[in-house]
Amino acid sequence: MQSTPDTALLAAGRNVEREHQYAWVGPLVSSTPYLFKLSSREDVSVSSFADLKFYRIGLTRRGVMVPTFKKLGLKVPENLILVSGAEETYGMLFQKRVDLILGSDLTMPYNLRNLGYELDALEPVIQIDYEGSGNHLALHKSYSAESIERLNARIKKMWNSGEIEGIIDSYRLLPKSIND
Repeated sequence: MQSTPDTALLAAGRNVEREHQYAWVGPLVSSTPYLFKLSSREDVSVSSFADLKFYRIGLTRRGVMVPTFKKLGLKVPENLILVSGAEETYGMLFQKRVDLILGSDLTMPYNLRNLGYELDALEPVIQIDYEGSGNHLALHKSYSAESIERLNARIKKMWNSGEIEGIIDSYRLLPKSIND
């Protein structure tokens, strides 16, 4: 996308590493990231980040969270199994090829439903601190500043009116806080 003018990526995680690569619109949505395990896996027990070194975690290769896990000392391929898309991580988890996958209180239930799994098939084991600012529309830098300003103004208006929260709620299958 960086080499193709007039393109955009929805929804991209925004963080320090990506900040200067794109022009940004948003945030469009923000949710809390967690690592999830199969509910049936009593052998997977995580009480701290140090415990993660004993497990294999499925992540998307270009995901915004990969650097976060590497900073924790986790390594590819010993601990981090990188795949092309989030759907692959679910398949690997259910096939027990990985022990944990990344998801959020918003994305995990939505993906489970779309992939035909029961909502109680997974459970969160640890919340991940994330230094980003939510998911955005990442635009190629060829977009005009005026267009980006208009889009950001419209998104801000939608947030202020509650319209975006309403859209998010229509996808939410769990309470707003996974810890409730």
